[in-house]
Amino acid sequence: MSKEAACVAALKEKYPAAHADPADAGFLNERTYIRFARARDSDLERAAALLGAALKWRQQTKPYAITAEEVGKAMKQTTILCGGRCGNGCPVIAMVLGMQNDCTVEERTKQLVYIMEETQRKGYDRITWIVDFGAMGNHRDERSRGARKETMKIMRDYYPERMERILLYRAPWYIRMLLGVAKVFMDARTVAKISNAGGTIEELEKFIDRDQIPVVCGGTMKGSTITHLEELPYLNSEEAQRLSLKQDTVNEDGD
Repeated sequence: MSKEAACVAALKEKYPAAHADPADAGFLNERTYIRFARARDSDLERAAALLGAALKWRQQTKPYAITAEEVGKAMKQTTILCGGRCGNGCPVIAMVLGMQNDCTVEERTKQLVYIMEETQRKGYDRITWIVDFGAMGNHRDERSRGARKETMKIMRDYYPERMERILLYRAPWYIRMLLGVAKVFMDARTVAKISNAGGTIEELEKFIDRDQIPVVCGGTMKGSTITHLEELPYLNSEEAQRLSLKQDTVNEDGD
């Protein structure tokens, strides 16, 4: 048995799915145990602490109970947008820096959590992110820094290993330079997930078809964020498993 398999088995024993909150029964599935094991390099003590904290957070905040109506205002903003699916089959989410956003930090983070929950409910383990710098500097918003900080914490602590790929789009030269320095301190798995997607839609299209990219980012996918999320097709268990295996293969190959 591999170290990862042993860690997953131990996590299942410590936090069995049968003991989960019935309202949140879908969270503790095979892929969740694997993600939390990988997030801590199959170190059982650290992985168990991470999963335990996430389960406690879910019990306290009930992220799975957030409704579309609760995030309606945030979904109308243009800082976080839902697109279609990337070439690997993962949902596409665009974070557009510098766009005006009338929501509070709490409203913005609730939107993120809703998106993470909804995509997982539909069977998608990972998400491809477009980080679009094209509008950076257009609007000064003190809440943006707090929202980004909270977003990073939520993704790191409660939704680890949910990122398929991060595409840096229309990034200024100094961002690319800083990223080059930062990569020295990242593990190989994280480095492989970050790509420079250039500064034009033609370059971004190498990763995602244009009709799967929101109009704000130069694509042709019209409609609202909430509509795009609602139209994301459900995967059955076999389809979800095949997609996860495909993602693992792609990540191992570094493509």
